[in-house]
Amino acid sequence: MSWGIRGFLVAATVCVFAVAAGADTLELKDGRTFKGQVMRETLTMVEFEVHQFGAKMVQKFKKSDVKSLVRGGDDVPAPKPESKPAQPESAATKKPDSGKPLAHLASPPEAPPIVQHDKPTYYLVPIEGEIGTHVIAGYLEKALSDAEKRKPSVVVLRVDSPGGSVSEVDKLVEVIRKYSPRLRLVVLVKEALSAAAVTSLACKEIYVEPDAVFGAATAFRMSRFGMPQEISEKFQSIWRAKARAAAETGGHEPLLAEAMIDNQMELHVVEKSNGEKEIRQGKGKNPVTTKGKLLTLTAKEAVHCGLAVDIVTDVADLGRKLGYEGWTENQGLATPYSAYWSEALEAYEKRMKELGRDFEKAMKGVTENDIEHPNVPYRYFAENGLFTGETRRRRRELGTRCLTHLVHAEKVLKEAAELTQPFEEFQAVNEDIERLMKEIKDLRAKVILEMNKKGPDG
Repeated sequence: MSWGIRGFLVAATVCVFAVAAGADTLELKDGRTFKGQVMRETLTMVEFEVHQFGAKMVQKFKKSDVKSLVRGGDDVPAPKPESKPAQPESAATKKPDSGKPLAHLASPPEAPPIVQHDKPTYYLVPIEGEIGTHVIAGYLEKALSDAEKRKPSVVVLRVDSPGGSVSEVDKLVEVIRKYSPRLRLVVLVKEALSAAAVTSLACKEIYVEPDAVFGAATAFRMSRFGMPQEISEKFQSIWRAKARAAAETGGHEPLLAEAMIDNQMELHVVEKSNGEKEIRQGKGKNPVTTKGKLLTLTAKEAVHCGLAVDIVTDVADLGRKLGYEGWTENQGLATPYSAYWSEALEAYEKRMKELGRDFEKAMKGVTENDIEHPNVPYRYFAENGLFTGETRRRRRELGTRCLTHLVHAEKVLKEAAELTQPFEEFQAVNEDIERLMKEIKDLRAKVILEMNKKGPDG
């Protein structure tokens, strides 16, 4: 294809709309089922981001092995090439516009007035949901910046997360490093797995709730039987180093961080005469973990190995353990913004998924009406090199339909840009949208040139 529409379709759909997809289900003919997100789809292959065991990993599957693909609750059978080109929607069948994107959402919350307190206070920062989606470095920076202005006795990072994107961990840890010298940061763990566990390690003081779970930070890829297996040692080595660095930032034993990633490590606890606990490699009387077991700690185990200071039932109990009996909340931006972000993200993802499908449909129409598709024959007169009248008519018809789909794709991208614009967290997506709009504009110009060709040679 002379103007690369098929490659453009794949790249365009992935880089803009993959960010918003969620809760897709891929079922294979051999009975295996995967939950996650479709990242890329071609005529022969599905690239699927598997969400399992508190982490993510991209796998490729042959279309011939796919039984069904469920996108957000809509059952989509394994795709087959269509025999007829998709036709543009008519005014009678086209769905009406939904109005201003996310107009039903309230504006982002304003920071409440700063209040002077005459007794100890805590500033609560919820770290809830998936790292890299519900919890991002921009949110944590916003929260800690607001906390710094209010001067609380303690900033409580309450972690309840199954993990998520390991690439976001570096950014979150950097924010923690930035504010640790200026604020007393205390982590209160309900659940901290994978990326959330490594992020928590960057804080010096860690407390756990009675039913807390902490650890299991390995990165993985899926085996052919749907079970996790190790990825390349090069990547694992980098991830272990990042985890050790986070632990060192928080003053914790790096071996614990590494054991959360490497199930071949054996660790035990040695209690010194001064009451301090030391973690050592190998077998011992007080084992922390043994070979074949990825380090995932309960509340008691986290305290036993010295990773957590103590077990607390709630924030009030945490205050008593820290010596701040009867402390009160220093209310700031973090809690209302976390609630707003969760609602906004849900609405954003839902609409972006709809736009992604609409865009994919439009671009599919573009490929099916490609003037220079190998299956579209053309005839010309040998004596003068000009297309026959029938060929010129066919090329104009194809080009007109192609342009109609491209215009619709531009409209979809425009709404996606309007949708993304208010969220500074998604500025990278807006940059992709701007690039795509330019590329579609260039494609339109190329289609018009093809429509106006008088013969195979131009």
